[in-house]
Amino acid sequence: MLATGRTKVAAECGSMRWGTFKPLLGDALVAHLAPIQARYNEAVSDPTYLDGVLARGAEAAAEQANATVAAVRDAMGFVPPARRF
Repeated sequence: MLATGRTKVAAECGSMRWGTFKPLLGDALVAHLAPIQARYNEAVSDPTYLDGVLARGAEAAAEQANATVAAVRDAMGFVPPARRF
């Protein structure tokens, strides 16, 4: 299992029955995901941090979307509408 750092899982667990293997697998996955879960809990406990992440993500997505739309319009030969004052 990559989660445990073991490289010869088939040799270690190949003869195990599911009932023996399943708890080992569960424990290995819980341990592997613990740092991710800790970081998640840390992030969701700070609404200001989450709002900032969402705002930066929205800004980056809008910038990318605007560039893509401009490239598509240019490729299709659209002329931007005249500005009205």
